[in-house]
Order: sequence, then structure tokens, then C-alpha cells
Amino acid sequence: MASQALCAGSLISSKWTIPSSFRPRAAVASPSPAAILDGKSPSKELNRSANGRSYSGRWKKEKKAKGASGDEPDVAWRNVAPLVKQLEEEGRIQLKSEESFQNVPDWQWRFALKRLCEIKKTDIAWLLLKWLHNENRFSGSKDIPFSIVVNGLSKEGRVKDAFVVVDTLKTDGEWLPIATANALIEACSRNGEVEKSLDLLQSMREHGLQPDNVTYSIIIQGCTKAKMEPTTILKVYEQMQNEKLDIDGKLYNDLIVASAIGIDPDRALFFMEKLQSGGYEPEMKSFMALIQVLGQSGRTIEAEAIFEEMKGNGFIPNTRAYNALLAAFARKGMMKHAEQVVTAIKEAGLDMNERSYGLLVDAYARAGRLEQAMNVFKSMKDAGVKPNAFIYSRMMSMFRDTGQWQDSIRMLREMQEEGIPPNKHVYNILIDTYGKNGQLGAALRVFDKMKSEDIRRDVVTWNSLIEACCKAEKFSQIPDLYRKMQEDGHSPTAHTFNIIINHLGANGDWEMVEKFLQEMQILGVVRNEVTYTTLVDLYGRSGRFQEAVDCVENMKASGVKPSSAVFCALANAYAQEGMCEQAVGVFRDMEKSGIEQNLTMLNLLINAFSVAGKYLEAFAVFDYMSEAGISPDVVTYTTLMKALIKGRRFEKVPELYDEMVSSGCNPDEMARDMLRSAVRFSEERQWKPESVPAGLDSQPWR
Repeated sequence: MASQALCAGSLISSKWTIPSSFRPRAAVASPSPAAILDGKSPSKELNRSANGRSYSGRWKKEKKAKGASGDEPDVAWRNVAPLVKQLEEEGRIQLKSEESFQNVPDWQWRFALKRLCEIKKTDIAWLLLKWLHNENRFSGSKDIPFSIVVNGLSKEGRVKDAFVVVDTLKTDGEWLPIATANALIEACSRNGEVEKSLDLLQSMREHGLQPDNVTYSIIIQGCTKAKMEPTTILKVYEQMQNEKLDIDGKLYNDLIVASAIGIDPDRALFFMEKLQSGGYEPEMKSFMALIQVLGQSGRTIEAEAIFEEMKGNGFIPNTRAYNALLAAFARKGMMKHAEQVVTAIKEAGLDMNERSYGLLVDAYARAGRLEQAMNVFKSMKDAGVKPNAFIYSRMMSMFRDTGQWQDSIRMLREMQEEGIPPNKHVYNILIDTYGKNGQLGAALRVFDKMKSEDIRRDVVTWNSLIEACCKAEKFSQIPDLYRKMQEDGHSPTAHTFNIIINHLGANGDWEMVEKFLQEMQILGVVRNEVTYTTLVDLYGRSGRFQEAVDCVENMKASGVKPSSAVFCALANAYAQEGMCEQAVGVFRDMEKSGIEQNLTMLNLLINAFSVAGKYLEAFAVFDYMSEAGISPDVVTYTTLMKALIKGRRFEKVPELYDEMVSSGCNPDEMARDMLRSAVRFSEERQWKPESVPAGLDSQPWR
């Protein structure tokens, strides 16, 4: 059960390791690996038998009951082939004898219609169905034949033609039978007309036709594909409950996936519990969706627990499954665990794919670990996996963020040499790269080049250019760019306002900040998490701590749940002033809110103790970080070096610098400056024991 797995996962200590548990089991209770590869996993078998959904299964049983031989397909096609040929040549059927085709059983007609749809001859199938309907050739229900043709048209995107077919059936004085109604709803859902499928669902009820599990599965899948709001899916579920529908395993699995894609992990876990308590087994897609959404939500322990439960249910993880867990660890900067997942992939005899490498490159890049990112990038090419535009863009972003903008340009040239044309995303990064390095002119040239190459600029492009203008301190040009952006057909987003507010606030122009906050309200752009985080950060950096705290309270009152970033912004405000107790208080509040500890927050605690001159406490946080499995980055080490310098432990700085390099962190300019300063101070000053507080010299340096 999911609940049992989650309870087990919650007991895992911060020192837990994964490699042994990730190794594929030598034997599983059931079924065999071959059975799984053949699609015979226990969950599939149980869900299929419990659902009783297959309409095709109904007429297969029917034809067996009537004593059909093993050559049914050939017999069926041979019996109807003359009619098909006549329809293809003449577009109509003209029988030579009234007795012709009287003895063709219904299942053979259905087989012929299905075969015609499969070979993309839906127009012939429709003509044949119309003839069968007009001549009253079906001895039983017309439901399945009509649903077959509707489904065939649906696969070709011909929704309007599907409605024409259905209108023929409506002329019989009734609405629609269940299979045809479901096929029509699926036609709408499959082709992006979800609202129309919801209208059809309502029509079913109005005509007294009870929607079944198949109906709702189609609806849920359509809503998921269309990325509709989770509230829509919740309303559909409430309708199922009101109708007292006996929900089957397939539908529960669809609800799990829909909730996960809608980034609602708690709702997805709720449906997982309902599925299992009903005696059904989750499908692999449900496990995968849960791992992904839990990882996206930072709930790595639960994601790992679901991964283990998936294996316990007889599913052998493929590369995509491992990637889902890899993404969870990489997103939180838990690189040791991420590397263990990579080891597990290799031990399972699987190959890392483009996604696997991309996740590692992205994680190392965000952590500022240039050497590891470059090693992964090289390994990827050595393995014959060609980097895509996304991976090149992440490498470009990494060099941009570490101030090595020329290497970012080098990556662009390499990408072009590999025959990968720069896309809009790459150009946006390039504008941002130039902008962040104060090269507004170069950013403008790239901006103009996009137009000359007919690459449509989007709101991200304009946001990057506005930020480049802010970086160049051309604040007077911001209103003009803001206006031109709207003239180009792009409405400013919350991110646009966040960029402007952040830079104007950092420049101390609070009057303009207030004007853009008012403009935001006038346009109906809702303040998001980043807006509140930006304001908290600005208030904090200005020493307006009470306003920062009030901003967090306003955020909660507006219904926006404070994220890790908001707590980090508030902690940073206290850390800059060395207000350790307040920073630790924010950390505790974050944990109370259910947000897991992360690298950024722990770095801020280290900085708070560093500014306060409490380097032993700073190293205590560093040790705690290691125990929690969170990999330190260049910021961690640089902040600790600052703590040592402030604590006059100059001789320990080179040791820490060497540890940083050996851990794979690429020192930045600030780290090198601190090393030089520590060495200089150490050489200039003769270390005196009495200059160290009593009892401190005997204590460990971390």
C-alpha cells in the first residue's frame, strides 16, 4: 500500500543510501520479467478483469459462442470484400440478389468496419455502415459498429464527420447508445475539444444515459491532455460520487495521473489510496506520475518510497523511471543521491539517455559545479548521445551565471557547428548573457537579429531586454521598453513586473516601485510567489524588517502559500545583519510549513553565523548539511572561508579551499580573492596564541 510505503520512507534517516535498494531484484514474487515485457503485469491483469471495459472483447466472445473457426479474420474479410470493392469503384452498393449477404453475422460486419478504419479507408467504412444501417442488416445492436466508425474518424481528426455519422443514428428516435456516445466524447477529447466533450457528458445525463467508467476515463484523459485546471477534474470526480459510480482501477489510475500532472501531489496520493483500498493495483504510469510530482514538490523521501513500491509491485524500472527519481534529487541539489541513481541505472544494464544527461548537466550547472557539468557533457558525447538545444542552453546559462560569458558564446558556436540551429530559447539566453555582463549594445544586436531571422520574439525576450537595460542602469529607458513590449503584442506578465520592481527597488527608487505595483493591479496581473519574494528581499536588504514580515503575512492572506524562496529571502535579510537567532527562527518556520530543508537556506544560516563572527556554528551547519545528504556548492565554501577570515583563522582557509576543489566545486573569483586575502593576512601577521580567545585554539575548526 502507498500509505505503508510512505510511512516507511518517512523513517529513513538523513544518512540513508540508495544504491543497494535500486538494484533490480534477482527474483520477484510475480510476475516474471518476461511476463511484464509481454504486458502481463499483475496490475494490468487485475485492472483489465475488474473493469470489464473492452467492447471489442464483447463481440470476440460472441463470435466464439457462435462457433467461428480460427480463420475468422480471413473469412470475414472474404465475405464482405465484394461490397468493399463495389464501394471503392462505384461509391455505392447495388446487390444482384436480395438474398446476398443475408447470412453474414454481425461480428464480420464489425470486423470489416474496423479493418477499413485501420487502413485509413474511413470514408468506405462510413458508406458501408450507412448501407448496413439503411438496409437494416444488423441482427443485434448498432452501437458497436457506429462507435467503430466514429473512432476511426476521430483518429484522423475528423470530428465534424463523426457528428454527421452519429446524427444518422439519432434519427431512429433515440439519443445515443453508450459505446457510440463514448466514442464521440473521445473524438472531441482526442482532438482538443474538451469543452465539447464535457457538453456531451451533460447531454448524456439529460437524456437519461448513465455515464460509465469508460466515459469518465475519456473525460479525465482529455482534461489531462488539455492541461485543464485541477478544479475541473475535481468537479468531474464529484459528479462520479454523486452518481454513486463504482469507480474501477483504470479510472483511478487516470485520476492519479491527472492530479499529478496538475501538480496536486496530495490529491494524487488520495486517489492512490482509494485505488488500493478498492483492491486494485496501480499501473506503472501512476507510479511514474507520482514520483514526478513528488519530486517537483521537493518531497524526495516520498518519491523514493513510491519508487520502491513500484518495484515491489513487480514493475522493473526503465530509464524513464530512474530519470523521474533522478530529477527529484537533482532539483533539490542532492547530488550524492543523484549520482547513486546514475550508478543504479548502469548496474541495471540500462543506458542513460538525453534526458538523464540533461538532468545532471542542469543540476551541476545550477550548483555552479562547472567541472562536473563539463565532464557529464563530455561523457554524453563520448556515449554517442547528441546534446540537444536544451543541454547547450543549460551550458550557456552555467557559463553566464559564473561570469564566463565568452565560454557561453563558445557553446553557441559549438552548437551551430553541430548543425543545431539556435532557437528562441537560446537567443533569449544570449540576450540575458550580454545583459548580465553589462553589454546592452550586444544584447540589442541579438534582439534585432531575431527579427531578421524571422524568430518571433516573445515575452521572455522582452523581459531579458528590460533586465539588460536595468543591469546597464538605464532606468530612464524602462518605461519606453515597457510600452514597446505592449505595442509588439505582448502583455506584461508578473515576471515583467518582478524584474522592474527588483531593480528599481535595489536602486532605491521606491516611488517608481509603487507606480509599477499600481500598474500591476490596474492590469489585473496577480502578485505571485516571486513578487512577494522580491518585495520581502527588497524590504529586508533595506533594513525594513517589519515590512518584510508584514509582506509574508499579506502573502498568506492573499492565498499564496509561502515557498522556500520567500523564507530564504527573509532569512537572507537577517543573515546580512548577522541576526542569527532570527535567521534560525525563519528556518524553523519553514520546516513547520512542511517545506524540506534545502541548500540555499542552509547557506544563508552559514552566512548569518559568518557575519556574526560565529564560525564554529557556521561549520556545525556545514556538518549538518553533509549528514542531510545535501551537496555544498561554491557559495557554501566561499561563505565558510569568509567565516574563517572573520574569526581570524587564516591558516584554515587554504585547507578549506583545497577541500572545495577536491569536492568538484569550481572556485569563483570571490573564492580566489578570499584565499589570497587569507594568505596575505597570514604572512603579514605573526600568529599569537593570546590573540585567540581562551579555549578556542583547542577546538576543531569545523
